[in-house]
Amino acid sequence: MINLKKGKTETILFGTTPKLKKAENLKLTYNGVGINVTTEYKYLGSIVDSKLSLNKNFNSVYKKASARLRLLSALRFQMDDLTTSRVYDTMVTPLITFNSIINLNLNLTQQSKLTSLDNRARAITNNAQLPSVRSKILRNACCIVRKSLDGNICSNFVNYFGKLNHTKSTRNNGNLLKLPRIKLELARNGFFYMGASIYNNLPLDVRQESSYMNFKKKLKVCEF
Repeated sequence: MINLKKGKTETILFGTTPKLKKAENLKLTYNGVGINVTTEYKYLGSIVDSKLSLNKNFNSVYKKASARLRLLSALRFQMDDLTTSRVYDTMVTPLITFNSIINLNLNLTQQSKLTSLDNRARAITNNAQLPSVRSKILRNACCIVRKSLDGNICSNFVNYFGKLNHTKSTRNNGNLLKLPRIKLELARNGFFYMGASIYNNLPLDVRQESSYMNFKKKLKVCEF
């Protein structure tokens, strides 16, 4: 059974602007009923667009996070500093960090918006040491990479990354990940490339840590 109501069963094409333009008149039908063609679709809480730019998804979650931060500011007089920080960590930051690894390479405008969000949050919580949202996103990415290397993850990501091994005996031998060869800039922005790149920039002692729990502890003090 196929539900052809708008938002239930729709069709979306993914590709570059030139190729999408060639198929702009695409029409699909099912039992004589037209299937709605869309350029964006909300899937598992994330807005996916036909060019995979994910800009609309970022703008959507940023808008929600900013609105909740304004609400927190309005209620600030009723809470102490610790409570305010905890509310921020549980009600605001998850909006940005949820599914954050799908868009690790933010543009300058998006980075500026996150910086503005961080500054407002530090002022509201009265906590100048509050970790940036961006750092939390990068730490989440590193944790997923590590779980992939340990095999402690869903089967799709087991052996997703490969370690770089060579004949020379160096400190980094076996502790760096292979950066995949890519052809498109879109692929460079993906988790397969960006995840490996971010992980490789971690201090050597963090990458060499055998225990995942100790890896997470050391990761908390890393600068991003």
